[in-house]
Amino acid sequence: MAKFENFKCAICDEHAETFSSNGDYTHQDCPRCGKFKISGTLEASLHMRKQNAQKDHEVWVVIAKLSGWVRNMNMLGEVPIKVPMLSSQELDKILEMPIPGILERANRFLELASRSI
Repeated sequence: MAKFENFKCAICDEHAETFSSNGDYTHQDCPRCGKFKISGTLEASLHMRKQNAQKDHEVWVVIAKLSGWVRNMNMLGEVPIKVPMLSSQELDKILEMPIPGILERANRFLELASRSI
């Protein structure tokens, strides 16, 4: 798998390590979102959604939910064995999920921090 430089994360637009694939997806490792694969269809759709959003808030909700879902999948310990795959089918499910409250986010952060010790 070849690694490419100077690519932005398909979710949050931060600099991300991007790897080539043999399928219709991009494999990325973003310092904010984590490791994930995203289908070409969803990547194009997400790019258009970001450009066409009526309000910045709409875009940030999508970014927050996708980034949070990927981080959560990474925290569950499935990575690097299984890198989460984002597809158009997953997008609808993820966007229906509520944004976690501050207490839940704090607990996730503490759990992640305790694993790093």
